[in-house]
Amino acid sequence: MVIETPRPFVDCAVYIGPCRRRKNPADYHGAMRRAGDRSRDDESTPTVDHDEEAQKSPIRVALADVRVLSASIRANDAATLNAVMAALANAKQIATECKDHALISALAAYEAYVSVSAPQGQTEATVVNTALGALEQLATLPVGFTEARESVAIALGKAIQRKLAA
Repeated sequence: MVIETPRPFVDCAVYIGPCRRRKNPADYHGAMRRAGDRSRDDESTPTVDHDEEAQKSPIRVALADVRVLSASIRANDAATLNAVMAALANAKQIATECKDHALISALAAYEAYVSVSAPQGQTEATVVNTALGALEQLATLPVGFTEARESVAIALGKAIQRKLAA
């Protein structure tokens, strides 16, 4: 049956997988809420890509700057290290203004890692990418997910502490 009637693959912000629509009854007269269901008359209404809008938020922009600068950290490169620290300070300021304690603690943990490992030339790409991924996840998760956000921040802090102790 599946082979005879293949379904299109859906890739969006909240679902990845085969289209879950099984029926499309012609006699349905309710609201057509899906983007693909809109009539030609509704095409004048622009659709908003919430992921794209979220990437323009000040904290996401600041974290993007931190990611770009962190990729270019080299041993004995004080200018790049200073630029990374300034970008981290900017991100911490934004997180402080938003009263985002989980993000503030995660940024402090990454700042500690960079300030200790970079001057010695011991930054590891996997640690940097993992930390930046966690920071971006915290910036993306809604504030209402307090437990999830705190667990990400605590896990990042512990991982960086273990790395610095080694």
